[in-house]
Amino acid sequence: MSIEEYIYVGAFVLYLGLSSFLVRRKAFSSDIMSIKLRFFPYLFKWFGIILCVIILAFGLLNWNKYEYSKELTFYFLNIGLFLIAFSKERIEDEFIHQIRLKALIVSFIGTIAVFGSLFPMYLFLIFDIQPWIARVSGLIVITVILTVYLFNFYYAKYTSNKNRE
Repeated sequence: MSIEEYIYVGAFVLYLGLSSFLVRRKAFSSDIMSIKLRFFPYLFKWFGIILCVIILAFGLLNWNKYEYSKELTFYFLNIGLFLIAFSKERIEDEFIHQIRLKALIVSFIGTIAVFGSLFPMYLFLIFDIQPWIARVSGLIVITVILTVYLFNFYYAKYTSNKNRE
C-alpha cells in the first residue's frame, strides 16, 4: 500500500470513530428516540480550529504539487470542521441544542438546493474542465454542509445573544 492509501484508511477510521462517539444507541433498539447525542469536550473545538488552519495552509501551498493534495486537504479540513461543529459550547443548554438542530436542517436543505440547482454545471466541470472534481465531489458536499452549518449556528447564536441583551 502507498502512503496515500494509508492516509485514506486512517481518515476513514477517524471519521467512523468520531461519528460513533457522537451517536450512542441502546443495544438492539430500533427506537429513534433512544439515540443519545454526545458532543466532544469544548477543548476539541480548538483542536479543530488549529487543524483547519494547518490544513488550509498546507492545501494552499501544495495544491498542485502532489497528486493527492486536493483530496487530503478536503479530508482533513472536514475532520477539523467536524470537530468544531460537534464540540460543546461553554454553556450547553436546550436553547443551544435547538439552535444546533435548526442550523443543521437549514444547512442540509440549503446544500441540497444549491447542489441540485448547480448539478448541470457540475457535470460540465467534471467531464470537460476539471477531472479532479470527480474525485473530491463527496468531500466538497460534506465541506459545504459543515461550513453552512457552522455559519448558521454561530450567526443564530450571535443574534440570539444580541436580542437577549
